[in-house]
Amino acid sequence: MDGTLALWFDALEAGRAAPSLDLHVNLWRDLSADFNFLDVGFRMPDVGNVRRFHLFFPVPIVVSSISDLGSTLRYGETLKAVFNDPVVAGSGDASSYPTEIDGEPHLTVQMIDPARDLTVEPLAIDPLDGTIVTFGDEICGRMRAGGCQYLRMRVHLQGRARDLFSTEIAAGDWRLTTATSVTETTEFRFNERRSYPDAVARRIGEGVFAVARIHYFLIRDLEQQLTGQHSPLRNVRRLEPSLWAPYLQGEPTREDTWRAPGKVMNRLAIYHWSKKFGTDDAQPSFTAFASFRTARVHLSIYAVAIVLFGAMGSLLAALLTSWLSVPVDASEVRGELLAAGAVAVLIVVYWLAVSAPWHTISARVRAWARQRLARVGSWRRSKS
Repeated sequence: MDGTLALWFDALEAGRAAPSLDLHVNLWRDLSADFNFLDVGFRMPDVGNVRRFHLFFPVPIVVSSISDLGSTLRYGETLKAVFNDPVVAGSGDASSYPTEIDGEPHLTVQMIDPARDLTVEPLAIDPLDGTIVTFGDEICGRMRAGGCQYLRMRVHLQGRARDLFSTEIAAGDWRLTTATSVTETTEFRFNERRSYPDAVARRIGEGVFAVARIHYFLIRDLEQQLTGQHSPLRNVRRLEPSLWAPYLQGEPTREDTWRAPGKVMNRLAIYHWSKKFGTDDAQPSFTAFASFRTARVHLSIYAVAIVLFGAMGSLLAALLTSWLSVPVDASEVRGELLAAGAVAVLIVVYWLAVSAPWHTISARVRAWARQRLARVGSWRRSKS
């Protein structure tokens, strides 16, 4: 990860103690070629002195890539899955609802309307643009009504944000092998002061939350083998499809809901890191690093390479034989040179084709196609 996430608040009154906060983070990888999510939950016992609060991402984020998970939490058994407790949703309104555990009040879940409650501000930093997502006065005003408050949102990692937390390294020249070992490093950083851009460091000032605990969950395909981690895991287990499929898919269903294939949900493992901070931690920070390894098979690419290089070898051998023959047949040599040149061009085209980032290109094309289809659907509904 190049940079760090940062979280801070604007106070209503200066000089008061910093509000406490628990942070819940779910990073979903390997769902499909073009779907990776970052879910962020904020458990805030006391919001009385919070006018606004801000979350910084070191990559470009647009408001359309942010969605609310508050309504999703009350669907089925999702609350129990997320909080690992028998949490039950009570009746509420369009903006919030209370929850209970064994008949006792637990917390109030707030629903987020990104267009109304959030402000997305691009920030010019090096090497990529960053983004400050601000939770505005209106939603913070609702939360100040009292009691423990909870927000949860999902950020669809698209474009340059797709590889915000991960870097892939392929071993050797994979174009000439039937399979290769691919190592992916996944790193999550939060409130790492040395990685703050100057503009973010100036804005944070004294508005640092008293983070009590961070829970970070990384969800990967079981095919990805964990080879190392920065700090010991708290827990690892298979993901329960019956509990997590509704949450992952964003129930209740919408027209743009991503439907998780059954084969995906049955192949996921969840890795859990957590850190508890003391009251003397003036600048709570957290880093979780993990490396995974998997084998990537590409028999068709290997077969094409063997055929092209075999053809080039045969043509060069024939060309050498023609040159050494007496007398030299100029027309035959010319024909073999043209054939060798054509195969050389094919080899260059092949090398460029397999080296192109088709994974990213195809994901962006599919995202573009979905956006266009959604616009056409909206236009047709407005005309009907």
